[in-house]
Amino acid sequence: MDLIQIKITKDEQSVSYIKLIREYDKSMSMSQIKQKIESNDFIVKYDTNDYDVVDEINGIDKKREFRELIRKLQRAGAETTIYYNGRIISLEFLDNWLKTMDEIKKEVETDMDREIDEC
Repeated sequence: MDLIQIKITKDEQSVSYIKLIREYDKSMSMSQIKQKIESNDFIVKYDTNDYDVVDEINGIDKKREFRELIRKLQRAGAETTIYYNGRIISLEFLDNWLKTMDEIKKEVETDMDREIDEC
């Protein structure tokens, strides 16, 4: 299991970050999010192996939503730290990883289509 996680440095704008995080993950209460920010705990995570067929059918790309959350947090002024399997990574690393995952997905789909056509 590969995990990408985010920590946010506590500051005066934390309330605006809580709202953004709550929009992304409705399973956490606002007080839970606040507690995680205050204790410098991981705020949100994305399991890179997570797959939901319903999301796929509905065209929902969880990794892109996760990346968009980071963009919104940073635009709001949040100082974010991104972790990949416990290691701090750069935003550039994350973006490159997302691009690679998209390329692999397209290659797999192309290969599957080719195999179906050969049958």
